[in-house]
Amino acid sequence: MFTRIVVGDDGGPQGEDAVVLGAAIARAMGAGITLLQSYPPFPVSIEGHTDRDTQTRSAHAQLAAHRDRHAPDAHVEVVWDTQPARALSEYAESWHADLVVIGSSHRAPAGRTALGQTGRALIERAPAALGVASRKLHERGLDLARVAVGFDSGPESELALRLADEIAAAADAELLLESLVRSHGDLSERDRLDALELGRRAAFGTAARARADARVGDPGLELRALSETVDLMVIGSRRWGALARVVLGGVGETLASDCGSSMLITCRALRHPNARPLAALSGEEEKP
Repeated sequence: MFTRIVVGDDGGPQGEDAVVLGAAIARAMGAGITLLQSYPPFPVSIEGHTDRDTQTRSAHAQLAAHRDRHAPDAHVEVVWDTQPARALSEYAESWHADLVVIGSSHRAPAGRTALGQTGRALIERAPAALGVASRKLHERGLDLARVAVGFDSGPESELALRLADEIAAAADAELLLESLVRSHGDLSERDRLDALELGRRAAFGTAARARADARVGDPGLELRALSETVDLMVIGSRRWGALARVVLGGVGETLASDCGSSMLITCRALRHPNARPLAALSGEEEKP
């Protein structure tokens, strides 16, 4: 269960997309939420001003505007750092966050999601699970009505299923559990039925309203097609490493390059039993 969510918000449209996704998950799960913006520790020109106080005020104003529109209970935080991924991962680790949420790459079309440079850097650091909001989500809004997960009974998909189930149950959403069978020359109907039975057994143990199905074909492409019918796609990480293609695996890479919904990438270290209280942060604005 998520208890702390950190949203990377640069003040622009993708940052606002991230706030919408983070706020929707926080509301469903009763989690604390912080909107975080980083900027260089040296003055840059803002409307003709180059002092740090102007930078800080401008950043707080951008965060406060997004907070007031989408996440009224959120805390806002501004930090000095030239690398947004580092700022987010260090803040998430310091405050024992379970989830970091960012916006999609600007290269993704409206309504779709692609992992950009910051997202890939965050996966490499792996401080928490990573949520990526689809482009222009703030214009459409988000109702977490359908959550999907690919399932093959491996440890990565088991973790993804547990997380998807928690989110779907908390949001009273339908959980779509998809078992994938890679097509090959001697594929039989028995293979598909075995995968379907595996999914149905897993769905039987979920807390959310779950429906299982089995698809035959390229797993990444099949899950991409499924993502176009849901509000959130949850995928597992194969292993954490220095290269995103190694971290995500083939299926994850397919979705990371183009997903039809917002997505959430799991992390193996989701629980932080020694987390510090969030009560002191809620609703307050503090300068760095």
